[in-house]
Amino acid sequence: MCRAYTTIATLVLRPGYWRLTNRTLDARECAESVAEATAKAKLAGEDQELLEHNVDQFGPCVGGNFSHVGEDGLRHGAYCRPGHEGPLCLSCVKESTYFDDGTQQCEDCSKRSVGLVLFTTIVGVALLLVLAAVCYRKCNPNATGPRQRAVRKTASRLYMRATMLVRDTHLLVRLKIMVGFYQVVGVLRTTYRVKLPAEYDDYLGWLAWMGDLSTGLILPNGCVGDAQQRLVLAGLVPVLLLGLIALLAVGRRLAIHARLRMWAMERPPLLEELRAGFMDALPVLLPLSYVFVTNIATQAFAVFDCVSFEADAATGQRRLYMSTDYSVACDDDDASYAPLKRLAIVLVVTVTSLPVLYFILLYFSRRAIKHHAPTVLSRACYFLWHEYEPGSWWFEPINQVRKLFLTGFVMMLPERMPKARPLAGMVVTLSFVCVMMYLDPYKSVANSRLFALQQILLLVLFQAALLMSLCEDEELCGEIGLGSAFAISMATAVWNLVLVVVILALIAHRALQQSTAPTLRCGGGKEPKLTLDPKKAVPHLPLARVEHGPGSVRCDQAQHPAPPSRGLGLPRRRRPGGDR
Repeated sequence: MCRAYTTIATLVLRPGYWRLTNRTLDARECAESVAEATAKAKLAGEDQELLEHNVDQFGPCVGGNFSHVGEDGLRHGAYCRPGHEGPLCLSCVKESTYFDDGTQQCEDCSKRSVGLVLFTTIVGVALLLVLAAVCYRKCNPNATGPRQRAVRKTASRLYMRATMLVRDTHLLVRLKIMVGFYQVVGVLRTTYRVKLPAEYDDYLGWLAWMGDLSTGLILPNGCVGDAQQRLVLAGLVPVLLLGLIALLAVGRRLAIHARLRMWAMERPPLLEELRAGFMDALPVLLPLSYVFVTNIATQAFAVFDCVSFEADAATGQRRLYMSTDYSVACDDDDASYAPLKRLAIVLVVTVTSLPVLYFILLYFSRRAIKHHAPTVLSRACYFLWHEYEPGSWWFEPINQVRKLFLTGFVMMLPERMPKARPLAGMVVTLSFVCVMMYLDPYKSVANSRLFALQQILLLVLFQAALLMSLCEDEELCGEIGLGSAFAISMATAVWNLVLVVVILALIAHRALQQSTAPTLRCGGGKEPKLTLDPKKAVPHLPLARVEHGPGSVRCDQAQHPAPPSRGLGLPRRRRPGGDR
């Protein structure tokens, strides 16, 4: 609001605007909800005194003059409603409070304790069920009563049917593909700075949890300590958890080795025990690392993703603040930012080395994968290669590099190019789709099409992010034929939901078909693989005993392959008088 004899220092800002100091014209519009926009429209053109009496109707930025100046020349609460401070008034003064994007004000953390209670309840119930199962097995190792036998038989039957359905429907592979997709989708708002309309949050705000594995899913950021504590909890704790699992597996092997030594029994070398412990941990470590790595990358790279605000128009001085926490200044001389940056560098190196580790494990397993001759290592890293063709054993590390770029490295692009991030995401995704269509690494055609469909949808999401950024200018949005940013976001979200429903319907249909189809299976629910005899090229199965059951056929795998024979490789029966 410019009145007579107004200078930069005496400039009065309208409600909903904020600037860093009274020496700059870099006034930023704060985020607002529909209610705030309506309040501004009603009070537009009113007297300043009326605006000051209606402060509660606005968001955190109430405008006005620069009345609160500290010794450092920066505002401390100026342009902000009481209880708010920092750039764009998004930080809360009181402890145990957080900034709520819905109400656009600081709220008490006790209002969001439901998420913590729910998370604790789920984890507690899961641990109790596991503990009860272990105790039942340990306390009744030789239970032979009819009730115990019936319970074990029922549990074994349910476990086998569940295992067969998971294998027949390729459920784990498709869940892996979907998790990888939503890991990228979940960071569109933060990493790519996509400004979704307020109406979108009113209708589909409950979908914000998809792809988000940070502490904000349980408690808001303001309720989980400072930025360094949140980075330790969201980034370092998963890494330590993976290390703890590896140590427990190795410790179990070492305990067995020590017991054999105490009993003076034959035991393998100590190095072999260490290697075996690491192999025991890999089937658990690899899926967990696949789930956590993108969230760790996002949290670590966010430390280097800073927003610039002009502090002095005369000298051009600017100040940088973390985009995820405006209470932290991106300044190496800052006592709170220096340790945060060091921890982030450690996490960046850790997540960057993960694809290299994947490649090393697969490289030493490549011959076993290609020749269908399983080894201890190839079985341990089964999670990395089982859905791909044998010749595409290297595909998973490349896919992991793609996800790390889309969720982490893309934040290293300079702030002065706001449209560069979604554009870079489009280029990388399109290039990856072309390479994937040429190589076709998946064994299953359905999985290959599902992955390609999700990459195409990801391209649409990046394009929608660019269009919504253009629609910040309503005139330009109308010139290119778009209704509004809300229409673009809703169309993209509906398409995304339809994709999820279709995928789940296909999986359910496949499960229904496979549940009634007779299949030749081994005792653990696995399908035996047909192999070719190298001399006669006759298919045979390494079977020792075949059992027929209702609707299915079961087999027990022998220790050594049976000799080649005709038909399916089942050994011919000898006549009573011998073969003639």
